[in-house]
Amino acid sequence: MFTPSLNTTVERRATSASIATQKDTLPTSAQRKPQDSSLGSSSKTVKYIPNLLERDYEYKNLSSSSSTFLVGSLNHNLTFWKDTLQANNFVLNVISSGYLIPFFKNPSAAHLKNNISAIKHACFVETAIKKLLDCGAAIECKHCIPHVVNPLTVSVNVKDKIVCTDASSFAAAGYTVETFKKVVHKMWTYEEKQKSFTYRELKAVLITLNSLMKYFHSRLVKIYTDNQNVVRITTAGSMNAELQVLAIEIFNLCVQNSISMEVEWVPREENKIADFYSKIFDFDDWHISDIHFKYFHSLWGPFTCDVFADSNNNKVPMFFSPHWCPGTGGVDAFAYDWSLYNCWIVPPIKLISRSVLHLSKCQGKGVLVTPKWTSSVFWPIIWSLKENSFHSFVKRFIEYKQPRG
Repeated sequence: MFTPSLNTTVERRATSASIATQKDTLPTSAQRKPQDSSLGSSSKTVKYIPNLLERDYEYKNLSSSSSTFLVGSLNHNLTFWKDTLQANNFVLNVISSGYLIPFFKNPSAAHLKNNISAIKHACFVETAIKKLLDCGAAIECKHCIPHVVNPLTVSVNVKDKIVCTDASSFAAAGYTVETFKKVVHKMWTYEEKQKSFTYRELKAVLITLNSLMKYFHSRLVKIYTDNQNVVRITTAGSMNAELQVLAIEIFNLCVQNSISMEVEWVPREENKIADFYSKIFDFDDWHISDIHFKYFHSLWGPFTCDVFADSNNNKVPMFFSPHWCPGTGGVDAFAYDWSLYNCWIVPPIKLISRSVLHLSKCQGKGVLVTPKWTSSVFWPIIWSLKENSFHSFVKRFIEYKQPRG
């Protein structure tokens, strides 16, 4: 609210203007430092027109009660600034057109390429440009090279990822904090079990990033760990050569996949889920020795998929695993079509029956390795008591009387 005095010239002394939108006990304005009264009617005085004399003029704020400023409110009240306040042309031009920064000389004309984000979202860009042209907000220049053009960029709102990791004496684990969380799990090798606790915790971060790389690409990944050394090493490195190598691997992995990674420490009490996963011992983690696999690979191969494996024991590059791990082609082998591969099938004992049924349903082919356990529930599925032989879908078999290695 402006309250002019009886004089037509009001000096700017210790005055202030404020707009109150709600009751508050705090000061409603910041007082300015008083100026010297000798300034008199200088260029810093504010002149009011005669029709504002001896009365108050209230300028209504167009914003809502929850906001003290509405974008475009000055432009909407251009008439007020022009007729009532009689602002000069410079002020009126700024209100109506914005402040224009002049060039010393015109830049050279050029055709500039759009940024990669605009190229990736070409359909969205074309639709948006058409809308701008239709409403008159943009003009298409067909026969001239523009002088000032900002290359198109599309900002994509990509969700950040929150991850918790942990390591125990026999396994590493991590999981994504989301509705359908993805669980990473890897049993330590004998060599990894001999490493320090900090090494295993840092390796758990690397394993988690590697395992879920396609979900982390070009995103901010927030990692929570209950080991303070991991936070320090991922930020500043380590004097220990082994730990420094892991830190560099993590750094390179993030750079190569455009990942912004933040690592933060949390108390162990707040990292219970990751701790639980790291203490899962995979008792079904059994496999065939390399020498026997090579024999069957040459006999009935080549095999193109190891259906039940992990990053420690996979026999071929393509494999399915029970949890996310580095290099896995997918989690839960039964969610995939086995007819696409020549399968190497070494399932946990409890999944032998399901494996035979799934292979039959997919009309796939492969080699199934099972123990000769005639009293088990899976044996009637592959053995016919009536015929005293394997069922017809078993084309060939090899039985080891005294298997070793």
